[in-house]
Amino acid sequence: MFDRFKNVMKGMVDKGVSKLETPEILAQMGESELEKLVKQLKDAVTEAIQNEKLIQKQIEKNKLELEQWMKRAAIAVAQENDEIARQCLTKKVEVEQALKSLEVQLQEATNSKQSLKDRYSEMEEKLREYRIKQKDLVTRAKAGDAVANANDILSNAKGSSMDKIEEKIRQKEARGEALSEMAKDDQFKNIEKQIGVDDELAALKAQMSANSMPKLIVEVDPEKKD
Repeated sequence: MFDRFKNVMKGMVDKGVSKLETPEILAQMGESELEKLVKQLKDAVTEAIQNEKLIQKQIEKNKLELEQWMKRAAIAVAQENDEIARQCLTKKVEVEQALKSLEVQLQEATNSKQSLKDRYSEMEEKLREYRIKQKDLVTRAKAGDAVANANDILSNAKGSSMDKIEEKIRQKEARGEALSEMAKDDQFKNIEKQIGVDDELAALKAQMSANSMPKLIVEVDPEKKD
């Protein structure tokens, strides 16, 4: 039982604890469970001792009864009453058999009592050790919880949320670059268009200038006409 609670507390150190299961609460739960087990063992030891005492008293009673049947059988023999003697000896045999059975039960009860007492002493010691180490275990569990929370934060920072943010930034950057490039293309097209218009304007001016020039009139001498 004590090892199980040590493993629970170790798991708390390694993985952290939930908000509802604080280190203090779990430590108190562990202590309560150990106290409950110690009490159960104490009650079991008390019952085992009581059972042992009852068997011992029954053995003592049977031994006295055995002596009484022996005395009665002896008196019957002295009175030459074989029938009564046989009955007394029959009772004596029955008591002897019951006595042997009680002695076996007593040995088993004694062994059981001793085993329970050893276990009870062991768990009392475990409980004392747990109470001494409880503060340290709580501190370690809190430290483990803090580490686990920090790891969760770092994991979330590096996880899908951050990836989504970076993806949105990349999309905005790409859109900005695309708009910039399109603006440049439009500017070049406007320049080319303007150059074309200027060329046409220059040609038109040249044509109109040529058409508006006065014609050269050559007069013919009448005398030379013939």
